[in-house]
Amino acid sequence: MTTEMRKTGVDVVGDIPWGTHFCLFYETRADLLETLVSYCKAGLENQEFCFVGGCRTPYGEDARHALKRVVPDLDQYLADQSIEIVGGSRLVSPGWYV
Repeated sequence: MTTEMRKTGVDVVGDIPWGTHFCLFYETRADLLETLVSYCKAGLENQEFCFVGGCRTPYGEDARHALKRVVPDLDQYLADQSIEIVGGSRLVSPGWYV
């Protein structure tokens, strides 16, 4: 059985088998954005759906601006729903308990 590898865009993680889950910890806003932007850029380049969820509004806007700098056609990816950036308040339904 062969395992398809995919590029994560995150240097410290490298290439991983498709379906692998991983968690990265960060200390600063810049650390978070660097990882997020690299990962999403690699996903978009490989025609994968990208979802950025749970970010506080400033982080979500920072993510959008940082992605725009490295993914020039980000607006098109957003329009065709290849990527979605959702703030934390939109992730919780009124009937859910968190």
